[in-house]
Amino acid sequence: MMEKRLLRLGFAPGLIVETVVSTYNPNRQPAAAPMGVTLDEGGKLVIRPFTDTQTFRNLRSRRHCVVNLTADPRIFFHTAFKGEKPSISIPPEWFEKAEKVNAPRLRDSDAYLEASVVDIQGENRERASVFCRVEKVRTLTSGPKAYCRATFALIESIIHATRVAFLLKTGKKTKAGRLLALIAHYRQLVGRTAPKTDKEKLMEELVEVLRGHGASL
Repeated sequence: MMEKRLLRLGFAPGLIVETVVSTYNPNRQPAAAPMGVTLDEGGKLVIRPFTDTQTFRNLRSRRHCVVNLTADPRIFFHTAFKGEKPSISIPPEWFEKAEKVNAPRLRDSDAYLEASVVDIQGENRERASVFCRVEKVRTLTSGPKAYCRATFALIESIIHATRVAFLLKTGKKTKAGRLLALIAHYRQLVGRTAPKTDKEKLMEELVEVLRGHGASL
């Protein structure tokens, strides 16, 4: 039954679904970060965080999380680049406690999956595989939404930008350059399809963050 609900939400074995995973820090403050999540053949969610991240440490110690589904670029941006500038933060009011697991959830998500960690593999590698059992699924939105290409372009840019920061830090400038070229293309797309809107403003904020990492756009 649970697996059918996940399939209806768009999960399927082999697909990487872009989500925001929320956990509690050791001081019980809510934390959240964008994460690609897959569904394995046994119906478990698989999260592959870098082992040097707070999200991984929280998953290992707390053993609970919420996988939030959203198409809001603002949520991806603030959870990906929190702390880069004083204006980029995750307001505490974005969160509320989950019902079945010891983790926070994002109030403005479109749907969320409360999950408990059942196995962790690869703790000594750059990235681990965290296997989670879904304890609760809830959909919060209903009905279709108008589609604007700027939304897709922004989310893709934010996901690429998280990789750019890492690649520049590790000296992989050629790979970073390829992603920056894509972001530049998406920046133009946002400017054409959502001029003088919050989406264009968010894209320019992202560009400023990348420049802070030494990227040229």
